[in-house]
Amino acid sequence: MEDVIEVDDGTWESAIEKDKKPAAVMFYSPTCAYCAQIEPYFADSQRIAKTGSCSPS
Repeated sequence: MEDVIEVDDGTWESAIEKDKKPAAVMFYSPTCAYCAQIEPYFADSQRIAKTGSCSPS
């Protein structure tokens, strides 16, 4: 499983729409307080999906 990647308008189609693997997408803005609050939970979800373990490493 790959790590978190950043996708923009130029890479969205190839990275998300045409890729056959499932993807979890977090829309993020550096100036958004809600985005900053949810980012650690999203990172935890990515770690759990990658390792298959809920225990921190």
